[in-house]
Amino acid sequence: MAPEAVIKEENFIFESNESDVVFDFEYNKHQRVYFVIDFKQGEPIVVSHRILQIPGMYNFRDLGGYPTNDNRRVKWGLLYRGDHLFNLKDDGVKCVEELNIKTIIDFRSEKEIEESPNPVISTVTKQYNFSPEGAAAMFAGVLQSNAMLPARDKKNMIEQVKKALENNPNAAYDSMVNQQQSFVSDEKGIEAFSSTLKVLAENGAPSFQHCRGGKDRTGYSAMLLLALLGVEQDYLVYDYMLTNRAREKKNQRYLENYRVQAQGNEAIAQYLFAFFDVKEDYILTAINAINDHYGTVGNYARKILKLDDAQLEKLRDYYLE
Repeated sequence: MAPEAVIKEENFIFESNESDVVFDFEYNKHQRVYFVIDFKQGEPIVVSHRILQIPGMYNFRDLGGYPTNDNRRVKWGLLYRGDHLFNLKDDGVKCVEELNIKTIIDFRSEKEIEESPNPVISTVTKQYNFSPEGAAAMFAGVLQSNAMLPARDKKNMIEQVKKALENNPNAAYDSMVNQQQSFVSDEKGIEAFSSTLKVLAENGAPSFQHCRGGKDRTGYSAMLLLALLGVEQDYLVYDYMLTNRAREKKNQRYLENYRVQAQGNEAIAQYLFAFFDVKEDYILTAINAINDHYGTVGNYARKILKLDDAQLEKLRDYYLE
């Protein structure tokens, strides 16, 4: 958890009357740093880095700091989301252990876990696998590994994409939208995300929830959690879209790779890249489906995810300040 907002003279950085302030400071990846913004009027606000620089990972994020509709804030340092831990080396493992992660919730399929197992994190006491079986997300995992595919398999994949585009030029977009809808209504999705929220309501914090890339399955779960904590929709979309910032360089590399594979066919390259991209429409599809059918995410959680009022209250007690 973020430390108490204690302001000491020796930790004072500077005073400013500007509404926009940028300052340089040396980032220490092995030590979490928090800042206290002390206003002359009103309560101090604790802030920190949202996207953490964890060696071997590219989308490791803290869900803390978001304001809620009852003038509270999500606590820093308790709720993390990200990509899988498979690529962590010793220094990356140390960084994760420094965060004192206790609980890991893994949304990947059994096959994904078998191919890319998470390393041992010494602080972790509980691990769960709740797979919603997101077809588009799992296909993105295949694409992410396609550099290792034989040339024949790559050629077959390109031919399949050509046929998909002939049948529907918007095939990739539709796949991503349909996946978000499936998270809302399919039995596997309901079971996975209901189980996740119930685990979090039992306070296994600090927790880390992830899939492979940390954007689709994890993004939907984070949206549900933040919404139930009272975070407004604009912030839900903002948090979802942060994946594009966290993965900016990686996405550029993948897009160039697909352009090479597509031999100049931009439609094919964009089709393949769409499974890595993040668009507001994707998460809004899920939010709108919930609101249209149930009125609020809270109603959806009670009626479909089977969380009771006591569990919802526990979430707010544990994770809001």
